[in-house]
This record gives sequence, C-alpha cells and structure tokens, in this order.
Amino acid sequence: FSSLTINLYLDEDMPVLESSNLDFQKIGTRTYQYTSSTLSEENLTIVIDENWWQNMIGTFKSPYLFYDLLMLLPYVLIGVGGVVLILIIRRVRKRKGHKSQE
Repeated sequence: FSSLTINLYLDEDMPVLESSNLDFQKIGTRTYQYTSSTLSEENLTIVIDENWWQNMIGTFKSPYLFYDLLMLLPYVLIGVGGVVLILIIRRVRKRKGHKSQE
C-alpha cells in the first residue's frame, strides 16, 4: 500500500474504542483514524465498549441483578450484624460503668 487509511466511526451504543493492535488516533467525537503506508501482518483487532454511564445503567437493567444482590446479601448481613454487635457491647459496657460509679 502506498497509503492506507482506516476510519472508524462508532455509534452511541458502543462509543468507546477500548483497544486495538493498530494505533488509532481520535479525530472527533466517536471517530478514530489509522493511517500508515504498511499493513500489519497480524489480524486486525478492535475492541469497542460502552462508556461508564452506559455500563452503570446496564448493570441496573441486567436480568441477573437480583441474583447478584442475593449473593451479596450474606456479606451485608454479616457486616450489619457486626456493627449492631459492637453497638450493643458499647452500650452494655457504658451501663456497667455507670452502675459501678454509684
């Protein structure tokens, strides 16, 4: 090739060029370009992804969200139970301290 140009136009659903084995330059909003006089001998690899906002919204739309939260529930309950236990122990010690001063 005397001049090779690859223009990559991403849509709003997948607007982020995550990685590529070619050195794409960002030339505009969701627009990337690669220019070279040679072509790499390895296969062209381009990975596109959602932006962070779409990823966060997608998490809440996930059909597995309920099951993911269900898996975290025991850890949350253990944490809450630990905090409650510490508060109860403090309160008991505080009451014992008041009774011993009398």
